Amino acid sequence: MMKLLIDFDANVNAKDSEQWTPLHAAATCGHIHLVRYLISRGADLLAVNADGNMPYDICEDEPTLDYIESEMAKRGITQEMIDETRAANEVMMLNDLKSLSETGSDLEFRDEQGATPLHIAAANGYVSVVEFLLDQHVSTDVCDNDQWQPIHAAACWGHPDVLEMLVQAGADLNARTKNGETPYDICEDPDLKERIVQLRSEMETKRAMQPNKLRRSQSQNTRSQSVRRTSIREKGMISRREAREEARIRQEQQAPLGKDEDEEAMRRKSEGDVMNGDSGSLTSPGSDGERPASTIPSVPLSLAPATVAVDVAGSSSPSRCGLEGVPEPGSLGSLAPMPPPSYSEV
Repeated sequence: MMKLLIDFDANVNAKDSEQWTPLHAAATCGHIHLVRYLISRGADLLAVNADGNMPYDICEDEPTLDYIESEMAKRGITQEMIDETRAANEVMMLNDLKSLSETGSDLEFRDEQGATPLHIAAANGYVSVVEFLLDQHVSTDVCDNDQWQPIHAAACWGHPDVLEMLVQAGADLNARTKNGETPYDICEDPDLKERIVQLRSEMETKRAMQPNKLRRSQSQNTRSQSVRRTSIREKGMISRREAREEARIRQEQQAPLGKDEDEEAMRRKSEGDVMNGDSGSLTSPGSDGERPASTIPSVPLSLAPATVAVDVAGSSSPSRCGLEGVPEPGSLGSLAPMPPPSYSEV
């Protein structure tokens, strides 16, 4: 039958809706005689299906696989050529989308099934295309005609890297299709299903932590502001205490000085009276009464303390913390504490 079809010009590299060629079908079923005939008639050994697989990728029959690989070696097919061929469609799609982006075109246009470029890239596992589209801020929750989102496509065709990229961009792992299926429901890869469960748990935990983190941050800010206000009040109190202490010390220093000057004046006066023979100012020996002593002249003493200027080190406003002169004892409490700084300046 195959020979008859090809003899009547049937396309040996024809593709179905999943991009499978006749060689894909013959290889996966292990029909080595059909594989030989198709290759002899020009079948493409590097044809890539919708899953990104070439015929040799899906061949599990050892003799058939050996034959395919030997034919690839005969034709000089290298691993570099294989990688370039796999990436060819992805590179082509990426370049086309970049050209559309440069002209300002819509990157969320739809095909007849309602699929957007992000749906197609997710279904094919085109990581570079998905990354580009997400950088252009396309919607991750856009739905096709069956209410499939790109994350459903990534889960269905088993592309974990793409699925994680979509989740990080905000895709919903609980989104449901027209039939009520989530990405987990339509995923057939056990490992990917397990990863979906982990991602869902991580995202739920992250969402639950965000309000608590916000409240904790606000509470910490309140405490730090309270500390700053208390610190400023303490600075004002320290300033006033230091001013009082400065005045007390200066007064104590002035008082002994005045006393010494009085005593020195009295001594000089007494010596002067004796030298001048003025004994009337002294009590005569053996007399019954005292003569009035001469009046000691008063010594003018300036007991007013000197001007004291106090500047608390580290004060944010020396002019408010400095005190011109020592205030009266009863006036110290009238100095209001400095207002806290603007928090925007802290």
